[in-house]
Parts: sequence; structure tokens; C-alpha cells
Amino acid sequence: MTRTPSVRQEFLALQAGLVLTGLLHGLLVLPAFGAASGLRDRLVLSLAGNLLLGLVLFLLWLPLRRLPRRRAQPDGAARAARCFWAGLVFGLMPAVGVGVVDGLALHRNTTLGIWLAAPLFLLGRSFARRWRPTPRLTGALSLLGLLAAAAAGYLMPARLDLSPASPVLPTAPPPASAPAAAVDVVLISIDTLRADAVLAGSGIETPTLDRLRAEGLAAAFARSSGNQTLPGHAGMLSGLGAGRHRVLDNTVPFPAELPLLSEYFQGAGWRTAAYMSNYVLNRRFGTDRGWDLFDDSNSHFRDPRLATVGRTWLGWITSKEQFRWLAEHILFREGDRSRQLEWSTTQGIRTTAAGLALLDQAYRDEPPLFLFLHYMDAHRPYRAPAPWRGRHTAGLTPVEDGDEDSALARLHQHASYFEEVEFLDACLGRILAKIEAGGRPTVIVVTSDHGEFFGEHGLYGHGQHVFEPVVRVPLLFWGAGVASAELDEVHLADLAPTLLGLAGIPFDPATMDGLDLLTSGPAERDGRFHLSRDRHWAAITLPPWKWMGRWDDENSAAGLRSEQFFQLEEDLAEAGAAKQPPEDFLRLVAAWLREAAQERLLESGHLNRQDRDALVGLGYADLLEDQD
Repeated sequence: MTRTPSVRQEFLALQAGLVLTGLLHGLLVLPAFGAASGLRDRLVLSLAGNLLLGLVLFLLWLPLRRLPRRRAQPDGAARAARCFWAGLVFGLMPAVGVGVVDGLALHRNTTLGIWLAAPLFLLGRSFARRWRPTPRLTGALSLLGLLAAAAAGYLMPARLDLSPASPVLPTAPPPASAPAAAVDVVLISIDTLRADAVLAGSGIETPTLDRLRAEGLAAAFARSSGNQTLPGHAGMLSGLGAGRHRVLDNTVPFPAELPLLSEYFQGAGWRTAAYMSNYVLNRRFGTDRGWDLFDDSNSHFRDPRLATVGRTWLGWITSKEQFRWLAEHILFREGDRSRQLEWSTTQGIRTTAAGLALLDQAYRDEPPLFLFLHYMDAHRPYRAPAPWRGRHTAGLTPVEDGDEDSALARLHQHASYFEEVEFLDACLGRILAKIEAGGRPTVIVVTSDHGEFFGEHGLYGHGQHVFEPVVRVPLLFWGAGVASAELDEVHLADLAPTLLGLAGIPFDPATMDGLDLLTSGPAERDGRFHLSRDRHWAAITLPPWKWMGRWDDENSAAGLRSEQFFQLEEDLAEAGAAKQPPEDFLRLVAAWLREAAQERLLESGHLNRQDRDALVGLGYADLLEDQD
């Protein structure tokens, strides 16, 4: 008498075959072909994908199983054996795809893996007649797979590769010969660093910055041309103000015609190297011109699981968004956010290690070096590494990043920010020690692209408004040819002409809005106005007066919605509107508004999904809404 097949027996047999090949794939195949994920992630991704596939296959098979058949059907054990071998073959498909495609340097292994492994079904039917796994074995294997995936995801330690990068300077000689007395130049940009965070009385310890300020040329603050990363760096690296570089926000790449410091130095015989740590400074935004070495590997978290999952059934049957949800809520103890936090916490460590490595290489070479190091650590999320974490937040109640509704949140975030600044000062100390040990004449510049709000005017973060806390940034020069002095009223656009002057590189002053701070006088510096703006806000400053306006249409003065005037000497906090400013300042504002109405500013390009996701992760969701 033929025994009625058991649905449960067939399901467990299918899953058992998938579990065996999932273990094989995770333990042997993926590492053999260079999967970046560790053992824990490989096991979870391969087993979870195969188990999910088994569930999908069986749900599809159930209706077919109930259809009437003309021929006599095999008994339950034989049906279960066929399911077991079917599971083995299905489970081998990703392994076959990875082996063949990677071995032949092809692309899209999904379809190839399925077709190349399909003939194994014939072999599987033959084996199913010779060996039939027992229900106890298939049940044990299925349970093993489920427990192994759960144990790996929740019990095994997560291992994320946080090792410092090792950028290598090219060996080809520069296109020109630098002057015999040329100096090395190290430009350090610390993203989101407020000017007042590194001044006396801030309440934090910054011995390296204090020394550079005391021994070098420094201003209490410099005004940036924007409230976001790309506009701030456009002015810093071109010497142009917001009215000429036309980079309004983080959706506008550097225009191809924008002259950059790197191009000046490269053309004059310097080796040029940049190490970027912010996504919007990577090469797709046009920032890579003029660099012999441009390394943006530290600019965006690249989860190795995303590359690995594409070589498993889990990546074949789920979208990227579906996989991220599964990883965040089911598969792993920690989600994507905690992994990204761990990665971002060590960004400054990697930036410093890259800077030290590049300086070591430069000291073995003859041409002078122009090195640009960008630090991201003062940007959200504020989470300094040990031992700096906790120095200012000890005793404060932790709050989630983005919880900005209470004074407690403001206090904790500001304290966390201070810890980041102290960590960054220690990083700069290592760079300074390497430069001094190298013995070559060097100029160091430390600055930032924009500041940060911590509750002023009810605002947090940046990318909005043009009040003083977000447009004032530090600016200091130290080293060869730099005398100790303090400056008043400088612009971030002054950085480029000053550096070119220190390096002895000729340039046409008419091509820049900034001034050489070493050769210009106080009257020349103090008598010029400054423009900061984004798509909806603009500020014109001619000390002590400041005008700030908002309008709906960025290309129309007629769309001006509101405007305010401030007298900064009497109202540095910009708490209330000032009395009527002088006529010459009103005429200056009116002239600029007419000019803005006549010139159509550069439109932002279309961003792909990766760019948009990265900008949302950095806190610029409102900016993207403006572009939709």
C-alpha cells in the first residue's frame, strides 16, 4: 500500500537541501571569490536567502501538488527525496553563478547561474532514486539552517572593516618644475566647524589649534559663501564668492569652468593629493580636477553586505530596499544605522592615517606636495571615538540624533559636538608632528566650509538660513613665510589667493574675489561686501550692516518674500531687526537684487538614487524636496 506523501516531510526535505548548499556557499564559495563580508554575514546572507527561497518554492508548488495526475505517483519517501535533491540544485545556482561569472569576469550572474545549474536537476533525479534522506535527517538539517542563521546574526560578533586606507601618490613626474624654494602646502578642511568652537572661552581643549592660531596668521572668523558643503568648498577652492561660483547647494556640481586651487598647484609643478570624507565632495560632483591622487573612498559608507548579498538567493529575490529592511529588523542584531555609526565614528582616524601616509611618501620624493585633507567628524552624527566620547556628555541624558525639541537635546548634541572637535584637534596634532619631523618648509591652513546651528533662532544643523552661526568658519595659516598676526573681517574666498601668494604661484587677481591676506591692507579688506546664499536665502554683509532676504523664486528679485537688516556690532545674535541702515548700504543691496534678477543662476542637475539617498543620510531631505 502506497503511503500518502507528507507535505511537512517534503517541505523539510527541500529546506534541508537548501541548507546544505547554503552552508557550502557561505563557508567556501563566497570567500573563495573575494566576498568582502566576514563569516557571520556570509552565513546569514546565504542561509537566509536559501531558506526564503525554499518557502517561496514550496508555496508555488503546493497548488501544483494537488492537481490530479494520470500516472501513479511515487511514495512519500521518494517525493521527499526529490524535494531534497531539488533543494540541493536550487541552492547550487548562486555558487555556480558566482564561480563562472567571477572566473570569466562577466556580469549579471543571476540568469547564468540558473541556466548553468539547471542540468543538475537530471542528475538530482538519478541520485534521488539511490539515496533517500530520512525525515529525521531533513528535519534536523532544516532546524540547523534556521538556528545557524539566527545564531550568526544575533550571537556572532559583527566585524566591519574599519582599517585605514593606504593611498599611493603617482610616480610620474609633474608636468612642470616647481620653484627651487617651493613649500609643501597642507590644506585641512573640517566639515561643519563653527568659528566660535575653537576660540578662547569655548570651554573645550584644542591645544593644536591654539598653537597654530598663536603662531600663525588667524582671524576670529571668515565668512563662507554658503550654508552647505559644496558651496563652501567652491568658494574655498576657487577664490570666488557666491555670486561668481554659482554653486548654491549640494545638488550643484562644480562647474567645469570653475578654476580650482588644485589646478594652479598641479600646473606649477606640485604633486597634488586629496583625501575626501564627505559624499558630496566625491568625484561625481566635479571636485576631482587638478589632483594627481583623488581618494574619495572615505566619503560614503559602503556596506560590504550589499555586494555579498548580490551573490546569494537573498539578493536575487529581494530588492535593495527589501534587503535593508530584512537586515535592519530580522537578520542581524544590529541594523544599518549602527554599522554606519561605527564606520562614521572612525572616519577621522582613516583621514589622519591617509594624511600621514601621503606625507611619508612625499618626503621620499623631490617635488613639493599640495595635500588637501577633508575631515567629516564634526558633522552629524556627533559621535567621537574613545577616549574623547563622554568627556562632555558624561552625566547628560543621551538623546537620539534628530530629537531637537528640548533644551536637553540641544545640550547633549552641543556637548557631543565639542567631543568631536577635541578629537579632531588630536588628529591635527598628529599631522603637525609629522610635518615638523619631516623638516620640509610647509604651510598649513585650517578652515571649514560652514558652521552649525545649536538652537539659535530655533534652528539645528545647517543647510538652512544664513545667520552668522552657519556662515562663520575658522581660518588660520601657519608655517613657512607666515608671520604671527590677527586679522579682522576676512572671507573664505581669501584662502585661495593667499595660498597662491605664499607658494609663489602667479595668478590674475581679477579672476578671484578673494584677496591675498599677506599683501592686502585693512582698508582694502574692510571695505568690501560679502554674499552668502542658497536657493531661498541670501545675506549681504558690509560691516557692521547685514541684510538678509528670502524669496520663492531664486531667479527673481520680484519674488522677494521678506527682508531684515541687522547691525552686527549692536546685535551679534541677530535677535531683532535694526533701524534704517545707511543709504549706501541700501543701494548696494538694491544693486545686487537687480543683478540677481537679470542673471539666471545655474540649475541643479538630476541626481540619481544613490546621490539622493546619500544626501538624505547627511540630513538634506528638505533640500531634495525643493528639487522635486
